[in-house]
Amino acid sequence: MFHGNAGARRIAATLAARTEVSPAVMVLCRSAFEAIVAACPFDADAAPRQHHVAFLAARPEATAGLDRLAEPDERWQAGDKAIYLHCPSGAGRSKLVAGLERALGVGTTLRNWGTVTALARMAQEMDGT
Repeated sequence: MFHGNAGARRIAATLAARTEVSPAVMVLCRSAFEAIVAACPFDADAAPRQHHVAFLAARPEATAGLDRLAEPDERWQAGDKAIYLHCPSGAGRSKLVAGLERALGVGTTLRNWGTVTALARMAQEMDGT
């Protein structure tokens, strides 16, 4: 885990130098990350592999396009800095997940709920809380 906005630039530069790939990198402060976790509108702990958080690089202008992508069994809800997804058939098969960035017009990084809660625990352990 990294602290501060400079972390994203440093990580991106290191990856570009070592791999010749220039990925977009997002770094969130702990309080912003914890707020996203706390705001999850779903009972994600019940099925962590079916629930995902798409962390947003910026606030999208609109989210209406997501409804057209979602399958009948999929649900999504926009949060302040994230989109929360429930994909019972799996994210790998989801047209909603596949078209998310294009529909939103902003960069995203998707993590399943198990990974999100593991990262939250790691952050707490770093601070001893």
